[in-house]
This record gives sequence, C-alpha cells and structure tokens, in this order.
Amino acid sequence: MKQAAICFALFLLLLSGCPAAWLISLDVEPTTRVFVDPANVSLGDLSSAKTAYIHIINDGNVPLRITLVPNGIPEAQALATVDEWEEGACSARLSDTNLSSQPVELCRKLGYVNSADDIRLRLKITPNEDGTAGSYEAVFGVLAESEYANDSQNITIEYTIKEKPKAIIRAPESSSVGTPAAIKVVGSDDKPLANAVIEVRSGSAKAATLVTNSLGEASFEAPSEGNYTYTITGYQAQAAGTTVRKPNIAEQASAALSDANKLVRANPLFSLMPIVGALFLLAMAGTYIILRKGNAK
Repeated sequence: MKQAAICFALFLLLLSGCPAAWLISLDVEPTTRVFVDPANVSLGDLSSAKTAYIHIINDGNVPLRITLVPNGIPEAQALATVDEWEEGACSARLSDTNLSSQPVELCRKLGYVNSADDIRLRLKITPNEDGTAGSYEAVFGVLAESEYANDSQNITIEYTIKEKPKAIIRAPESSSVGTPAAIKVVGSDDKPLANAVIEVRSGSAKAATLVTNSLGEASFEAPSEGNYTYTITGYQAQAAGTTVRKPNIAEQASAALSDANKLVRANPLFSLMPIVGALFLLAMAGTYIILRKGNAK
C-alpha cells in the first residue's frame, strides 16, 4: 500500500513538471470534417420560388474555410441563389447571390467550439419563365478546407417543373395612338381566362401590366407610336403584337364624332341641342322679317 502511494506521488510530480510539448503530443490528431444536414432536399412542384434550409456543421476539431460550389445546376430551368445565411463565427452576410457558376465563400474560419458551430443556409430556387416541364436536381458541393486537409459533401435539391396550360392571346395587328387596343385571352378550349396577367413591352422596355376581367378581356392604350408585344405569365402562349401609329385625318374625325356621340349618350340634354338651335334660327328669321316690314312702312 505504501509503495503504491509512493508511485502515485512520483507520477503526479512527473506530470506537473513535464514540458507543454508533452501535453500537446497527447492531443487527438487534427480532423478536417464537414457535415451537411439535410444532404438531400425535395422541393416538389416548383411553380414559384422555394427555399431549401441547410445546416453546414464543422464536424472536425480544427477551424474550417467553407465554400459553396455549384456542381450541376440546370440554369435553363431554374435560378439558384443564396437567399441568406448566418452563423456565429463569421460576420459577413450574403443575400440573393447568384450561384450559376461561381463558388461562394461562406466562411473563412468556421470554429469548432463544442463541435457545434454551424452555418444556417437558405438556398432559393426560382423557376425560369420559359422552363421545360420535367424533373430536375441542383447539386452543390460544400468544400471544407483547413491547414491540415480538405473535406467535401454534396447538397442535392430535387424539384419538378410542371407543364404550363396553353393559352391564346388575341389582339389587333394595328392600332393608332389614342385608340385602346382590345385584347382577349382564352384557353385551349377557347373559354375566356379571367385574371390572366398580361405584360406589355415596347422593345426591351416594359410598357404596362394588364389583368383580364371575367370575360378574359383587357385593353391597352399606347402612349406613342411603336411596336408593342403581349405575353402572359404562367401559360404557354405565343406572344401577340400590335403596331401603333399616329391616327390619320379620317380617324381623327371619326374619333371626334365618336366622342361627341358618347357625350350625347352620357347627357340627354345634349340631344336637344339641334332642336334648340333650329328654334333659335327660326326666331332670328322671324325677328328679321318683322323688322323689315316695320322699316318698309
């Protein structure tokens, strides 16, 4: 018993006097490892933008530099962006960063306090307006780098683009400034489409946004001459167009007459104007005749 106590005392003495390098040599070897949760996300039907929520966790015991690398994104079908991210070890923040081709550095030094440091990442996938129906997946590589080694994991986001319903846009081929162009949108069954959103463009500039009524109708009055095209969102439809020019003299006269008729219909008193005018002329003629007779006497 006495010998055991002496041995234990000698062990403590040796431990207290050992160099710091001895203690470091007892540490676990540096481990570079990253963990992604979840690694696979299904967004389902991508009729509008959706967000995948991802945790990137330092699963090793050394600080890591984290980079998000696009690795197979079908750009023709959807656009991937870093909507937002945040974590404790880095102060920088990204918002709506395009992930089409360039890697994005999320963190220069993700720590390993209690092996629980993480990045909370939001990846937004937005469908392209002219995307083709089908099932797709966007793959991102999470690259973790330390001064000792590298590690990587993949994030796979699956989504589906459904085939858009077909529609037909009917609009006049030509019109004149000041004359509203009547537009109608119908479905493949020739029934009117209510609440269809029509985008009007002149060249590359957006001119107006229209919404059809319950009869599938809308109207657009061009502010100036030019070529205007109509497209609708959410449907497969061939764009329609109207060429707008200045009205000629006959059209101006017709428009003035039309305005006058509208004014008469809006106020019935205006319909009596011709009668009042005729009576006024008769009164003037009668007065003139009476005055002439009086002068003759």
